[in-house]
Amino acid sequence: MPVLLLLILLAGVPVVSAAERVTPHGAFVIASPGITPRDLGKMIEGAEEVFFRLTRYPDNQYPPVRISLGEKGVHPFLKVDALENGAPSISLTIPRDSACAETPPLLAAALLLREHYGKTAPVPGSGVPQYPGWVLHGLGQLMAGGEEDHGSVLSSAETEGEPPLEIAAFLTERIPEPETLALLQRYDIMAAELLRAGLSDDTGRADFREWVGSYDSSQPNRSQSKWVEGWQMQDVERRWVLGLHVSCNSRNASTVSVRSAGETLNAYGNLMSEVWSQNGSLADLRKEQGGAYRLNELSRNMATLRLQSGPLVTPLIDETMVVLREAPRIDPGKLRKREEALRAQAAAIRVRDRAITDYLNWYEAARLERRSGLYDKYLETPETPVNKGPVGRFLDAIEQRGW
Repeated sequence: MPVLLLLILLAGVPVVSAAERVTPHGAFVIASPGITPRDLGKMIEGAEEVFFRLTRYPDNQYPPVRISLGEKGVHPFLKVDALENGAPSISLTIPRDSACAETPPLLAAALLLREHYGKTAPVPGSGVPQYPGWVLHGLGQLMAGGEEDHGSVLSSAETEGEPPLEIAAFLTERIPEPETLALLQRYDIMAAELLRAGLSDDTGRADFREWVGSYDSSQPNRSQSKWVEGWQMQDVERRWVLGLHVSCNSRNASTVSVRSAGETLNAYGNLMSEVWSQNGSLADLRKEQGGAYRLNELSRNMATLRLQSGPLVTPLIDETMVVLREAPRIDPGKLRKREEALRAQAAAIRVRDRAITDYLNWYEAARLERRSGLYDKYLETPETPVNKGPVGRFLDAIEQRGW
């Protein structure tokens, strides 16, 4: 038995005692599973499952992250060491409370470090990758929340302030302290939606994995870039803003798609009808108390609709956003004329959309190579009775006699 143990140590394979439990993917080893709260153990296993599903890292034989439970009131902390056999050692101490807001980001950091080092131990004295806070908080939020919808939490958090609609501004935003729970939840959800937007396809996931492993330990003073190299910021920002809007309305982001022209016009009409039916004009709305806020809210909703609009309606939405932006400064008479132009443009687009739809329906029906049989009875020539006179009856009699 001692010889076998020595061979295992020399091979660099971690030894798991009977008092430890390995998670299904082998990424974590939980020390003293008998005293680990059940909800905490489930959270760790669920976090591991979400991590591999989001990033598409393959299962591997890398040394697992060793998780220990700290005493009550102890803050979680992460430690990276090098073992004598040349393997890395990543250990994480977390509190017994599964609701601790500091635990998910550290779980995310531990898994990223595990994928970065693999089976190669860090060089003594070298730097350890410091991944951006928004990546750790966003990934931790997705891992701890099981990718569930957080629309109600985000909606209540938005009352604290409007979410930034530009990635550049969000990347420089300071991470709220754990004591400010509402602000931290808002930040985590926005970071999670941003990370989800970047990891939405195979190319984005491959760029993320390459970025995680790109840290150069020989230059410890060089910090990791705040943005994943390879991600197109404009495309990711589009998906991010749309995902935030969907979360606010408690909808699943996976159902998001581009609307047809008719659907976009209906949504456009619903947004503008509240102003045009109750106030008659934007010029009347801006005079009311809170009118400026309602104009800003309408502009945000219109910008979100543009991300889903059909190409036929996009020019109308662009023109409407310009009118909304200039509404506080335009003369009331000119503003009403521009609104009339918007109504006329919307009506013309609807007429054109119906004409296009009718033509496409005709074109599709005309090119059918196989009939359905539903309309065959209408294609048959009906039989009509023949009224014969004396000559016709005489010829029929001759035909029957055969001469």
